[in-house]
Amino acid sequence: MTGFTGSAGLALISPAEAFLAVDFRYEEQAAAEATACTVLRGGRDPLAALSAAVAGRSLRTIGFESEFVPFAQVTRLREKLAPAELVPLATVDRLRWTKDATEVAAITRAVEIADAAFAHILGVLRPGLSERAVAFELEMFMRRSGAERLAFESVVASGPRAALPHGRATDRMLCRGDLVTLDFGAVYEGYCSDATRTVVLGAADDRQRRIFEIVLAAQAQSPRRASATRSGTRSATAWAWRCTKGPAFRRRRTPSSNPGWSSPSSPGSTSRAGAACGSRTTW
Repeated sequence: MTGFTGSAGLALISPAEAFLAVDFRYEEQAAAEATACTVLRGGRDPLAALSAAVAGRSLRTIGFESEFVPFAQVTRLREKLAPAELVPLATVDRLRWTKDATEVAAITRAVEIADAAFAHILGVLRPGLSERAVAFELEMFMRRSGAERLAFESVVASGPRAALPHGRATDRMLCRGDLVTLDFGAVYEGYCSDATRTVVLGAADDRQRRIFEIVLAAQAQSPRRASATRSGTRSATAWAWRCTKGPAFRRRRTPSSNPGWSSPSSPGSTSRAGAACGSRTTW
């Protein structure tokens, strides 16, 4: 909402004005990015600077993002912003749900980077490669493709570890016949993508094909099927979850001819939308 991309800051927005208080590390950055705000140079205590700026403005009620602001900070806010009453708000995040054309373009590019990374990694996967090496290659490809950073630590889980939804990459070596679960995403201009893929290293056996058909059938029947404005089911896993922070973008892929992996077919995928607001990145 402010345009500020630093890691720490306090924003206070009223119908008449908007303040952004930052510490000494972000004074120049905030002035350049948050052009619609009055940037308050807070030195080592941004809250004190914010308190001084709003003093005398007769603010009777101030809402705060109750889902994100820690209790200790709420206590300090009450002390510094008295006599204003602090009221918890759980709906501020909804302002981020509807994206404008610029945001949609950034989300789309983040998805495209992740899609391209998947296509690239299919040509890399082979027996004898470690999970960590796969994760590193995914990160390097996405960064070379324009990603600012990873949306989260990439998941690469193979063989018996492939059933772990959030199995972090280890030194385990990939083996022929392994299921390999990949969960990764890119950040582009502050907006995140999130893609999950599971492939077989080599030819899929009958059991693996049955598992695939079960997951595909569950996806087809789920009331949370992906669309441009509704929640979605992530492909290649049997775990459905709701996209609560923005539109989901559906992409249908066709497996490549790389002999190192196989898949019975490709049911599609969803990538979560996300937004950068103030001092944090949200999905």
